[in-house]
Amino acid sequence: MTVKFYPKASSYKTELLNLQSTKQIVGAQVSGDFTLPKDLKTPLVLIAGGVGIAPFRSMIQYLIDKNLQANIILLYTNRTKADILFTDVLRGQKVMASKQFII
Repeated sequence: MTVKFYPKASSYKTELLNLQSTKQIVGAQVSGDFTLPKDLKTPLVLIAGGVGIAPFRSMIQYLIDKNLQANIILLYTNRTKADILFTDVLRGQKVMASKQFII
């Protein structure tokens, strides 16, 4: 799970932050389809803000791990440069050397 905490966090995030490591979180009604297209020749534009990058990071890491190519434009915004997540993947050698990723 990826969660960003700001000084004035919501009550939900405050409870999450104060959760003890021995507590269990139960997710219910997980559904939907949020995956790469079967035809990787389909051009993609991925738009994310903050922690919303998490599923796209997984997709990009999958492509890297499987040595697959895809035509992806990623638009990713944050409040500050320090808030950018997963720079290890997004700025990794395989991504930066690829002409298929525009970041």
